[in-house]
Amino acid sequence: MEWTDRELRTIEEEAGTTEEQTRRKHHRPPARARWDRKNLVTLTTKVRRRDAEELRAYCRISSITPYRLLQRSIKEWLKQQRRLWN
Repeated sequence: MEWTDRELRTIEEEAGTTEEQTRRKHHRPPARARWDRKNLVTLTTKVRRRDAEELRAYCRISSITPYRLLQRSIKEWLKQQRRLWN
């Protein structure tokens, strides 16, 4: 199913939070930020803008962030690979 830009914006607005709430939610105390820098890396990829918008809309409907969805997907895939190769 193809979503129009207007439908996607409506879905995002209905489920959305304000920019300030998002900023506060992602603030890290200094000790946590140091741990993150030492132990975590960021993986990125490019996707078509339309796919990204649709992903964000579905994530909002499902009450999951795209970050969390990707993180869970990667962990599940790695678990499957470990079972296959170990």
